[in-house]
Amino acid sequence: MLSPNHPSGSAVQTPSLIPQTSQPEASAFMADRALAILKDPKELALTLACQVGPGSKPEENSVLAPAVIGPVASLAVLDKTQGTQSAVLCSLFQDPNPLSLLTRRVEKALEGTGQKYAHLTSVLVRDASKSVVEEHYRQHGIDQEVVSLTPAAVAAENRRITEVTNGTIQGSLQTDSRAIFALVDAQYLKLKWAFPFDYADTKREIFTSASGQKRPVSTMSQRFSGDRGDKVYFTRSIGLQAVRLPYVSAANAQQQLSMLVVMKTDASLTQPGKAEVEKAIEQLEPTEPGTNIELFLPEFRIKQKTDLLHTFQHLGIREALTQDQEKLPGASISAFTQECLLQIDELGTEAAAVSLMEIDEGLRWNPSPRYLLKFDRPFSVFVCLEDKAGGHTPRPEDFLFAAHVNRLPA
Repeated sequence: MLSPNHPSGSAVQTPSLIPQTSQPEASAFMADRALAILKDPKELALTLACQVGPGSKPEENSVLAPAVIGPVASLAVLDKTQGTQSAVLCSLFQDPNPLSLLTRRVEKALEGTGQKYAHLTSVLVRDASKSVVEEHYRQHGIDQEVVSLTPAAVAAENRRITEVTNGTIQGSLQTDSRAIFALVDAQYLKLKWAFPFDYADTKREIFTSASGQKRPVSTMSQRFSGDRGDKVYFTRSIGLQAVRLPYVSAANAQQQLSMLVVMKTDASLTQPGKAEVEKAIEQLEPTEPGTNIELFLPEFRIKQKTDLLHTFQHLGIREALTQDQEKLPGASISAFTQECLLQIDELGTEAAAVSLMEIDEGLRWNPSPRYLLKFDRPFSVFVCLEDKAGGHTPRPEDFLFAAHVNRLPA
Protein backbone atom coordinates (compact mmCIF):
# COMPACT_ATOMS: atom_id res chain seq x y z
CA MET A 1 0.00 0.00 0.00
CA LEU A 2 1.35 3.44 -0.89
CA SER A 3 2.16 5.65 2.06
CA PRO A 4 1.67 9.43 1.83
CA ASN A 5 4.61 11.35 0.39
CA HIS A 6 4.08 14.11 2.89
CA PRO A 7 4.79 14.19 6.62
CA SER A 8 2.44 12.26 8.86
CA GLY A 9 -0.43 14.39 10.05
CA SER A 10 0.16 17.15 7.48
CA ALA A 11 -2.97 18.60 5.93
CA VAL A 12 -3.55 18.18 2.22
CA GLN A 13 -5.46 21.00 0.61
CA THR A 14 -8.47 19.76 -1.34
CA PRO A 15 -10.05 22.67 -3.22
CA SER A 16 -13.60 22.57 -4.48
CA LEU A 17 -13.77 20.94 -7.88
CA ILE A 18 -15.02 22.71 -10.95
CA PRO A 19 -16.13 20.85 -14.09
CA GLN A 20 -13.21 19.84 -16.31
CA THR A 21 -13.09 22.30 -19.21
CA SER A 22 -13.07 19.60 -21.87
CA GLN A 23 -15.72 17.52 -20.09
CA PRO A 24 -18.57 19.89 -19.23
CA GLU A 25 -20.98 16.97 -18.90
CA ALA A 26 -19.21 15.70 -15.77
CA SER A 27 -21.81 15.63 -13.04
CA ALA A 28 -21.44 17.41 -9.72
CA PHE A 29 -21.79 14.03 -8.02
CA MET A 30 -18.85 12.62 -9.97
CA ALA A 31 -16.74 15.64 -9.09
CA ASP A 32 -17.60 15.33 -5.40
CA ARG A 33 -16.91 11.58 -5.48
CA ALA A 34 -13.49 12.15 -7.06
CA LEU A 35 -12.66 14.80 -4.48
CA ALA A 36 -13.69 12.48 -1.65
CA ILE A 37 -11.03 9.89 -2.54
CA LEU A 38 -8.32 12.31 -3.68
CA LYS A 39 -7.20 13.23 -0.17
CA ASP A 40 -3.77 11.65 0.05
CA PRO A 41 -1.92 8.81 -1.71
CA LYS A 42 -2.72 6.28 1.02
CA GLU A 43 -6.42 7.14 0.93
CA LEU A 44 -6.46 6.82 -2.85
CA ALA A 45 -4.61 3.49 -2.86
CA LEU A 46 -6.83 2.02 -0.13
CA THR A 47 -9.97 3.19 -1.91
CA LEU A 48 -8.85 1.56 -5.15
CA ALA A 49 -7.81 -1.62 -3.35
CA CYS A 50 -11.23 -2.09 -1.75
CA GLN A 51 -13.36 -1.20 -4.76
CA VAL A 52 -15.36 -3.75 -6.71
CA GLY A 53 -15.85 -2.86 -10.34
CA PRO A 54 -19.34 -2.56 -11.87
CA GLY A 55 -20.55 -5.84 -13.28
CA SER A 56 -17.93 -7.90 -11.43
CA LYS A 57 -18.99 -11.23 -9.98
CA PRO A 58 -18.37 -11.63 -6.24
CA GLU A 59 -17.30 -15.26 -6.66
CA GLU A 60 -14.40 -14.27 -8.95
CA ASN A 61 -10.89 -13.55 -7.71
CA SER A 62 -9.34 -10.18 -8.45
CA VAL A 63 -5.95 -8.53 -8.03
CA LEU A 64 -4.70 -4.97 -8.47
CA ALA A 65 -1.54 -2.96 -7.77
CA PRO A 66 -3.28 0.13 -6.33
CA ALA A 67 -0.17 1.97 -5.13
CA VAL A 68 0.98 2.79 -8.67
CA ILE A 69 -2.39 3.70 -10.20
CA GLY A 70 -2.46 7.25 -8.82
CA PRO A 71 1.19 8.07 -9.64
CA VAL A 72 0.90 6.58 -13.14
CA ALA A 73 -2.25 8.61 -13.78
CA SER A 74 -0.67 11.83 -12.49
CA LEU A 75 2.32 11.31 -14.79
CA ALA A 76 0.01 11.07 -17.80
CA VAL A 77 -2.14 14.14 -17.07
CA LEU A 78 -1.09 17.48 -18.58
CA ASP A 79 -4.16 19.48 -17.57
CA LYS A 80 -3.62 21.24 -14.23
CA THR A 81 -6.53 23.69 -14.41
CA GLN A 82 -7.01 24.88 -10.85
CA GLY A 83 -9.87 23.15 -9.04
CA THR A 84 -10.32 20.26 -11.45
CA GLN A 85 -10.01 16.58 -10.65
CA SER A 86 -6.82 16.46 -12.76
CA ALA A 87 -5.18 19.21 -10.73
CA VAL A 88 -6.16 17.60 -7.42
CA LEU A 89 -4.84 14.23 -8.60
CA CYS A 90 -1.46 15.71 -9.52
CA SER A 91 -1.27 17.76 -6.31
CA LEU A 92 -1.51 14.63 -4.15
CA PHE A 93 2.13 13.84 -4.65
CA GLN A 94 4.41 16.50 -3.19
CA ASP A 95 7.36 14.76 -4.79
CA PRO A 96 7.06 15.33 -8.57
CA ASN A 97 8.39 11.80 -9.13
CA PRO A 98 6.16 9.58 -6.95
CA LEU A 99 6.98 6.39 -8.84
CA SER A 100 10.72 6.90 -8.32
CA LEU A 101 10.08 7.68 -4.67
CA LEU A 102 8.08 4.47 -4.26
CA THR A 103 10.93 2.51 -5.86
CA ARG A 104 13.53 4.03 -3.51
CA ARG A 105 11.43 3.28 -0.44
CA VAL A 106 10.93 -0.38 -1.38
CA GLU A 107 14.61 -0.79 -2.30
CA LYS A 108 15.69 0.58 1.10
CA ALA A 109 13.40 -1.87 2.89
CA LEU A 110 14.96 -4.79 0.97
CA GLU A 111 18.57 -3.62 0.83
CA GLY A 112 21.01 -6.44 1.52
CA THR A 113 18.31 -9.10 1.98
CA GLY A 114 18.75 -10.85 -1.36
CA GLN A 115 15.12 -10.27 -2.28
CA LYS A 116 14.17 -8.87 -5.66
CA TYR A 117 12.33 -5.71 -6.64
CA ALA A 118 12.31 -4.24 -10.14
CA HIS A 119 10.36 -1.22 -11.35
CA LEU A 120 10.22 0.30 -14.83
CA THR A 121 8.37 3.40 -15.98
CA SER A 122 8.44 4.55 -19.62
CA VAL A 123 6.75 7.35 -21.55
CA LEU A 124 6.47 7.09 -25.32
CA VAL A 125 5.19 10.09 -27.30
CA ARG A 126 4.70 10.76 -30.99
CA ASP A 127 7.43 13.06 -32.35
CA ALA A 128 4.94 15.84 -33.18
CA SER A 129 3.94 16.07 -29.49
CA LYS A 130 7.16 14.99 -27.82
CA SER A 131 8.47 18.51 -27.15
CA VAL A 132 5.14 19.48 -25.50
CA VAL A 133 5.34 16.60 -23.02
CA GLU A 134 9.04 17.18 -22.35
CA GLU A 135 8.41 20.86 -21.62
CA HIS A 136 5.53 19.99 -19.30
CA TYR A 137 7.78 17.60 -17.37
CA ARG A 138 10.55 20.21 -17.11
CA GLN A 139 8.15 22.86 -15.82
CA HIS A 140 6.86 20.56 -13.07
CA GLY A 141 10.18 18.98 -12.08
CA ILE A 142 9.29 15.53 -13.39
CA ASP A 143 12.45 13.52 -14.03
CA GLN A 144 11.19 11.18 -16.75
CA GLU A 145 12.75 10.38 -20.10
CA VAL A 146 10.40 10.69 -23.07
CA VAL A 147 10.96 8.25 -25.93
CA SER A 148 9.71 8.62 -29.50
CA LEU A 149 6.61 6.51 -30.10
CA THR A 150 7.65 4.22 -32.97
CA PRO A 151 6.95 0.56 -33.78
CA ALA A 152 10.56 -0.28 -32.86
CA ALA A 153 10.22 1.49 -29.51
CA VAL A 154 6.96 -0.35 -28.75
CA ALA A 155 8.58 -3.71 -29.54
CA ALA A 156 11.56 -2.86 -27.31
CA GLU A 157 9.22 -1.81 -24.50
CA ASN A 158 7.34 -5.10 -24.67
CA ARG A 159 10.62 -6.99 -24.33
CA ARG A 160 11.54 -4.88 -21.29
CA ILE A 161 8.15 -5.56 -19.67
CA THR A 162 8.65 -9.30 -20.01
CA GLU A 163 12.19 -9.02 -18.63
CA VAL A 164 11.29 -6.78 -15.68
CA THR A 165 8.41 -9.04 -14.59
CA ASN A 166 10.65 -12.11 -14.81
CA GLY A 167 8.50 -13.57 -17.58
CA THR A 168 5.35 -13.63 -15.44
CA ILE A 169 3.62 -11.01 -17.64
CA GLN A 170 4.26 -10.67 -21.35
CA GLY A 171 4.58 -7.19 -22.86
CA SER A 172 1.36 -6.35 -24.69
CA LEU A 173 1.63 -2.66 -25.56
CA GLN A 174 -0.04 -2.02 -28.93
CA THR A 175 -0.49 1.32 -30.68
CA ASP A 176 -1.78 2.49 -34.04
CA SER A 177 -1.38 5.58 -36.21
CA ARG A 178 -3.77 7.58 -34.00
CA ALA A 179 -1.72 7.06 -30.83
CA ILE A 180 -0.14 10.20 -29.34
CA PHE A 181 1.07 9.07 -25.97
CA ALA A 182 1.71 5.73 -24.23
CA LEU A 183 2.74 5.16 -20.64
CA VAL A 184 4.14 1.90 -19.29
CA ASP A 185 4.74 0.95 -15.66
CA ALA A 186 5.98 -2.52 -14.73
CA GLN A 187 7.03 -3.85 -11.35
CA TYR A 188 8.10 -7.18 -9.91
CA LEU A 189 8.53 -8.40 -6.33
CA LYS A 190 10.00 -11.63 -5.02
CA LEU A 191 9.77 -11.67 -1.22
CA LYS A 192 10.60 -14.09 1.59
CA TRP A 193 8.57 -14.50 4.77
CA ALA A 194 10.35 -13.43 7.93
CA PHE A 195 8.73 -16.57 9.41
CA PRO A 196 8.60 -19.11 6.54
CA PHE A 197 6.03 -21.88 6.63
CA ASP A 198 7.11 -25.52 6.89
CA TYR A 199 6.13 -27.61 3.86
CA ALA A 200 5.36 -30.52 6.20
CA ASP A 201 2.63 -28.47 7.87
CA THR A 202 0.75 -27.77 4.63
CA LYS A 203 -2.45 -29.82 4.52
CA ARG A 204 -5.78 -29.93 2.71
CA GLU A 205 -8.28 -27.81 4.61
CA ILE A 206 -11.87 -26.85 3.78
CA PHE A 207 -12.33 -23.43 2.16
CA THR A 208 -15.79 -21.89 1.67
CA SER A 209 -16.06 -19.82 -1.51
CA ALA A 210 -18.13 -16.65 -1.96
CA SER A 211 -20.88 -18.79 -3.52
CA GLY A 212 -20.99 -21.01 -0.42
CA GLN A 213 -19.26 -23.99 -2.02
CA LYS A 214 -16.95 -25.92 0.31
CA ARG A 215 -13.86 -27.65 -1.02
CA PRO A 216 -10.50 -28.84 0.33
CA VAL A 217 -7.56 -26.62 -0.70
CA SER A 218 -3.84 -26.62 0.00
CA THR A 219 -3.47 -24.66 3.24
CA MET A 220 -0.27 -23.59 4.99
CA SER A 221 -0.16 -23.47 8.77
CA GLN A 222 2.11 -22.02 11.41
CA ARG A 223 2.17 -21.30 15.14
CA PHE A 224 3.42 -18.01 16.53
CA SER A 225 4.39 -17.54 20.16
CA GLY A 226 4.90 -14.29 22.02
CA ASP A 227 7.07 -16.19 24.52
CA ARG A 228 9.37 -17.12 21.63
CA GLY A 229 9.60 -13.51 20.45
CA ASP A 230 7.63 -13.99 17.21
CA LYS A 231 6.69 -10.40 16.26
CA VAL A 232 3.42 -10.77 14.37
CA TYR A 233 0.53 -8.31 14.47
CA PHE A 234 -3.03 -9.61 14.53
CA THR A 235 -6.60 -8.89 15.60
CA ARG A 236 -9.61 -11.07 16.29
CA SER A 237 -12.82 -9.20 17.07
CA ILE A 238 -16.54 -9.67 16.49
CA GLY A 239 -17.09 -10.20 12.76
CA LEU A 240 -13.48 -9.48 11.76
CA GLN A 241 -10.02 -11.03 11.90
CA ALA A 242 -6.68 -9.94 10.45
CA VAL A 243 -2.98 -10.76 10.55
CA ARG A 244 0.05 -8.92 9.22
CA LEU A 245 2.85 -11.24 8.14
CA PRO A 246 6.27 -9.57 7.79
CA TYR A 247 8.79 -10.22 5.03
CA VAL A 248 12.53 -10.26 5.58
CA SER A 249 13.67 -6.64 5.87
CA ALA A 250 16.96 -4.80 5.84
CA ALA A 251 18.75 -4.36 9.16
CA ASN A 252 17.70 -1.10 10.85
CA ALA A 253 15.36 -0.34 7.94
CA GLN A 254 12.74 2.36 8.53
CA GLN A 255 10.35 0.64 6.11
CA GLN A 256 8.82 -2.83 6.48
CA LEU A 257 7.17 -4.89 3.79
CA SER A 258 4.43 -7.20 5.00
CA MET A 259 1.22 -8.89 3.89
CA LEU A 260 -2.02 -7.86 5.57
CA VAL A 261 -4.75 -10.52 5.45
CA VAL A 262 -8.26 -9.39 6.46
CA MET A 263 -11.41 -11.53 6.60
CA LYS A 264 -14.98 -11.01 7.74
CA THR A 265 -16.02 -13.84 10.06
CA ASP A 266 -19.78 -13.33 9.77
CA ALA A 267 -22.09 -15.42 7.58
CA SER A 268 -22.09 -13.01 4.62
CA LEU A 269 -19.14 -14.56 2.71
CA THR A 270 -18.34 -11.08 1.35
CA GLN A 271 -15.09 -9.18 1.15
CA PRO A 272 -14.32 -6.54 3.79
CA GLY A 273 -14.93 -2.98 2.68
CA LYS A 274 -12.64 0.00 3.08
CA ALA A 275 -14.00 0.92 6.53
CA GLU A 276 -13.54 -2.65 7.75
CA VAL A 277 -9.96 -2.81 6.46
CA GLU A 278 -9.20 0.49 8.19
CA LYS A 279 -10.74 -0.87 11.40
CA ALA A 280 -8.62 -4.02 11.18
CA ILE A 281 -5.47 -1.93 10.71
CA GLU A 282 -6.31 0.18 13.75
CA GLN A 283 -6.93 -2.91 15.91
CA LEU A 284 -3.71 -4.75 15.03
CA GLU A 285 -1.61 -5.55 18.08
CA PRO A 286 1.67 -7.47 18.40
CA THR A 287 1.98 -10.89 19.96
CA GLU A 288 2.84 -10.44 23.63
CA PRO A 289 4.37 -12.95 26.07
CA GLY A 290 1.74 -15.56 26.82
CA THR A 291 0.06 -15.05 23.43
CA ASN A 292 -0.06 -17.91 20.94
CA ILE A 293 -1.48 -17.81 17.40
CA GLU A 294 -2.30 -20.72 15.13
CA LEU A 295 -2.53 -19.52 11.55
CA PHE A 296 -4.03 -21.31 8.55
CA LEU A 297 -3.55 -19.57 5.21
CA PRO A 298 -4.37 -21.09 1.80
CA GLU A 299 -1.79 -21.04 -0.95
CA PHE A 300 -3.03 -19.17 -4.00
CA ARG A 301 -2.10 -17.80 -7.39
CA ILE A 302 -4.20 -15.05 -8.97
CA LYS A 303 -3.56 -13.46 -12.36
CA GLN A 304 -5.93 -10.91 -13.85
CA LYS A 305 -6.09 -8.07 -16.35
CA THR A 306 -8.31 -5.14 -15.34
CA ASP A 307 -9.81 -2.34 -17.42
CA LEU A 308 -9.24 0.51 -14.97
CA LEU A 309 -11.42 2.97 -16.91
CA HIS A 310 -14.39 0.63 -16.58
CA THR A 311 -13.70 -0.60 -13.06
CA PHE A 312 -13.33 2.89 -11.61
CA GLN A 313 -15.70 4.83 -13.85
CA HIS A 314 -17.99 5.48 -10.87
CA LEU A 315 -15.08 7.21 -9.11
CA GLY A 316 -14.67 9.81 -11.86
CA ILE A 317 -11.44 8.38 -13.30
CA ARG A 318 -12.08 9.75 -16.78
CA GLU A 319 -12.62 13.26 -15.43
CA ALA A 320 -9.34 13.04 -13.53
CA LEU A 321 -7.51 11.93 -16.68
CA THR A 322 -8.71 14.73 -18.96
CA GLN A 323 -5.97 16.02 -21.26
CA ASP A 324 -5.09 19.64 -21.91
CA GLN A 325 -6.66 20.41 -25.30
CA GLU A 326 -4.34 23.36 -25.92
CA LYS A 327 -1.23 21.26 -25.46
CA LEU A 328 -2.57 18.10 -27.12
CA PRO A 329 -5.55 19.10 -29.31
CA GLY A 330 -8.08 16.31 -29.66
CA ALA A 331 -6.23 14.01 -27.26
CA SER A 332 -8.28 11.65 -25.10
CA ILE A 333 -7.47 8.55 -23.10
CA SER A 334 -8.37 5.40 -25.00
CA ALA A 335 -7.15 2.69 -22.62
CA PHE A 336 -5.88 2.28 -19.08
CA THR A 337 -5.32 -1.33 -18.06
CA GLN A 338 -3.44 -3.21 -15.39
CA GLU A 339 -2.39 -6.85 -15.51
CA CYS A 340 -1.32 -8.34 -12.19
CA LEU A 341 -0.02 -11.55 -10.69
CA LEU A 342 0.04 -12.45 -6.98
CA GLN A 343 1.19 -15.83 -5.68
CA ILE A 344 2.03 -17.00 -2.17
CA ASP A 345 3.55 -20.24 -0.92
CA GLU A 346 5.51 -21.52 2.07
CA LEU A 347 8.61 -19.45 1.25
CA GLY A 348 7.08 -16.10 0.41
CA THR A 349 5.36 -14.06 -2.27
CA GLU A 350 5.80 -13.36 -5.98
CA ALA A 351 3.99 -10.39 -7.44
CA ALA A 352 4.03 -8.50 -10.72
CA ALA A 353 2.01 -5.70 -12.29
CA VAL A 354 1.98 -3.97 -15.66
CA SER A 355 -0.03 -0.77 -16.09
CA LEU A 356 -0.57 0.50 -19.63
CA MET A 357 -2.13 3.82 -20.59
CA GLU A 358 -2.76 4.91 -24.17
CA ILE A 359 -3.86 8.35 -25.34
CA ASP A 360 -5.15 8.79 -28.89
CA GLU A 361 -5.74 11.88 -30.98
CA GLY A 362 -9.50 11.25 -31.16
CA LEU A 363 -11.92 12.14 -33.94
CA ARG A 364 -10.87 15.78 -33.93
CA TRP A 365 -7.67 14.93 -35.77
CA ASN A 366 -9.37 12.66 -38.32
CA PRO A 367 -9.99 14.44 -41.63
CA SER A 368 -12.88 12.08 -42.39
CA PRO A 369 -14.77 11.49 -39.12
CA ARG A 370 -16.63 8.22 -38.81
CA TYR A 371 -19.28 7.91 -36.13
CA LEU A 372 -20.31 4.53 -34.83
CA LEU A 373 -23.86 4.32 -33.48
CA LYS A 374 -24.29 0.89 -32.00
CA PHE A 375 -27.42 0.27 -29.95
CA ASP A 376 -26.20 -2.66 -27.90
CA ARG A 377 -27.76 -1.83 -24.53
CA PRO A 378 -31.24 -0.69 -23.35
CA PHE A 379 -32.64 2.08 -25.54
CA SER A 380 -35.89 3.99 -26.24
CA VAL A 381 -37.82 4.36 -29.51
CA PHE A 382 -40.54 6.81 -30.49
CA VAL A 383 -42.96 6.94 -33.43
CA CYS A 384 -43.35 10.67 -34.09
CA LEU A 385 -45.48 12.98 -36.22
CA GLU A 386 -43.18 15.66 -37.66
CA ASP A 387 -43.56 18.92 -39.57
CA LYS A 388 -41.56 18.82 -42.83
CA ALA A 389 -42.45 22.36 -43.93
CA GLY A 390 -39.87 25.11 -44.14
CA GLY A 391 -36.90 23.00 -45.23
CA HIS A 392 -35.45 22.83 -41.70
CA THR A 393 -34.56 19.74 -39.71
CA PRO A 394 -37.86 18.05 -38.82
CA ARG A 395 -38.80 18.27 -35.15
CA PRO A 396 -41.30 15.89 -33.56
CA GLU A 397 -44.69 17.48 -33.00
CA ASP A 398 -46.51 14.49 -31.54
CA PHE A 399 -45.25 11.22 -30.10
CA LEU A 400 -47.62 8.52 -31.31
CA PHE A 401 -45.87 5.59 -29.76
CA ALA A 402 -42.99 5.27 -27.28
CA ALA A 403 -41.15 2.16 -26.16
CA HIS A 404 -38.23 1.20 -23.93
CA VAL A 405 -36.21 -1.78 -25.19
CA ASN A 406 -34.49 -3.49 -22.25
CA ARG A 407 -34.11 -7.10 -23.44
CA LEU A 408 -34.26 -9.01 -26.71
CA PRO A 409 -34.68 -12.69 -27.56
CA ALA A 410 -31.54 -14.59 -28.48
